[in-house]
Amino acid sequence: MTSVGTTLQLRIDSMGRLGDAMASHNGKPVFVFGGIPGELVVATVLKEHRNYIVARVIEALEPSTHRSTPPCIYFGECTGCQWQHMDYTHQLELKQHIVEDALQR
Repeated sequence: MTSVGTTLQLRIDSMGRLGDAMASHNGKPVFVFGGIPGELVVATVLKEHRNYIVARVIEALEPSTHRSTPPCIYFGECTGCQWQHMDYTHQLELKQHIVEDALQR
C-alpha cells in the first residue's frame, strides 16, 4: 500500500487515453499528471485505488527534450489541459498513437 503524499521515482512508459502519462510501481499502473514518455520523474501520490495509483510530477530528473513551459498560468491546478507541458508537434504524435491504439482495439 502506497500512502497519499508518498513520493515515487518513476520512469514514464507511455501516455494514457485521457492524457495522463503512464508508469508502474510494484506492478501497479500509475497515472501520472505532468509526465512525458521516456522521462524519469519524482511524483507525489494523490490517490491509491485497489488496481492503480494516481500521482503528479513534482520534478523531472531526466526531462524530455519535448518538455516546455505551459502557456497557461493555471496549468496543473485546473487540469483542463493535460498536454501544455510538451511541445505541440509531440502532442500531435502522442495523440495519433492514442487514436491508432483505440482503433486497433
